Amino acid sequence: MPLDNLSRISSIDLLLIAQPRPLSPQENVALDEWVRQGGRAVIFADPMLTAESLFPLGDRRRPQDVVLLSPLLSHWGLQLSFDDTQAFGPHEVPLLGQRLPVNLPGRLSVTDPKPGCAILDGGIAARGRIGKGQVLVVGDAALLESPEAGAESQAGTVLDSLLDAVRND
Repeated sequence: MPLDNLSRISSIDLLLIAQPRPLSPQENVALDEWVRQGGRAVIFADPMLTAESLFPLGDRRRPQDVVLLSPLLSHWGLQLSFDDTQAFGPHEVPLLGQRLPVNLPGRLSVTDPKPGCAILDGGIAARGRIGKGQVLVVGDAALLESPEAGAESQAGTVLDSLLDAVRND
């Protein structure tokens, strides 16, 4: 079920957030509280989205080209950075036993170990228990781009694996 406002997530058990628009302070607080009370979330936070959009600039349906989640990530002891010297082009990196497609991925790092997040597979993701909840933050959203013919089932398998990582932990 798509949500337009994260302040209404109290009845949801598992949340997938992909390249969100900037969150309001109230939405940051609501999402943090929801996770701390037992919510489970997979968050795709791409610092340099490479997918082309069908929607023009300014259209609310258009994904953000640059993710702006620093306040929330910082509160969880994480930082997302971007290496502007990396080569452009799709490739795959390991993540939780799967091959994750990426293009200009970000790198996550721990800035404060107290919240309890750990870096996975060289920084492409971070996973941790926040209060009673669980989060998995992925530093690229290429997995969610329109897959090439024949790649849909592989993308679905990888996405299912990421969702299971927070659902079953």
